[in-house]
Amino acid sequence: SATTDANGQATVLLKSGISDFSNRIATVTATQGAQSASLPILIKGSTVALTVLPASNIQVGAGTLTATALATDAAGLGKFNQTIRFSIGAASTGLGTLSSAALITDSQGVTPTLTFTPTQAGTVVLTAEWLDAAGGITATATQNITVEAASGVAFAITIPVANPAPLTSGATQA
Repeated sequence: SATTDANGQATVLLKSGISDFSNRIATVTATQGAQSASLPILIKGSTVALTVLPASNIQVGAGTLTATALATDAAGLGKFNQTIRFSIGAASTGLGTLSSAALITDSQGVTPTLTFTPTQAGTVVLTAEWLDAAGGITATATQNITVEAASGVAFAITIPVANPAPLTSGATQA
C-alpha cells in the first residue's frame, strides 16, 4: 500500500521476486474506496540457450551429438535446479533419439549432457524448454541439426566376437 502525495499520486515498487524466474505477466491493481484500476506488467528477461557439439550436422550411423542448455535470469545469472525439457520439434523432417526428455540445471544453470542419436536423414529441430514450477514454459530455444543419410551399406559380423573364430574342420558355426 502507499499514501498519495500532494498531487494525489502514490508510488509503489514491483519486483519480480527471487524464487520465480518465469517470464510472465503480473497484474497490479490500485484500489481507493470503491474505485480500482488494473495494469498488466510484463516480467521478462529469463532465457534458455542451447549448445550442440561438435557441430550441428551428423550422418546416420556415424555416432552422436551432445547438447546442453543454459538457463539464465534477467541479470544473466545461471539458475540452479531448473527443469529443461528436450524434444524433437514437429517441423523436423529427420529423426533421432534423445537420451533424456528432461534434465535439471546445476549451480551454474547448465544441464547435464544430452545425447542425440540420428536415425533418419533430414533436418531435426532440437528444442529446449525451461519449465516453471507449474510446468508452464518460461523460455524456449531451438537448434537445427542436419542429419545426412548413411553412406554405403552398414555391414558387420558381430557374432562370434572373436576374430578369427575357431572352427573345427567340417563343423558349422552360428
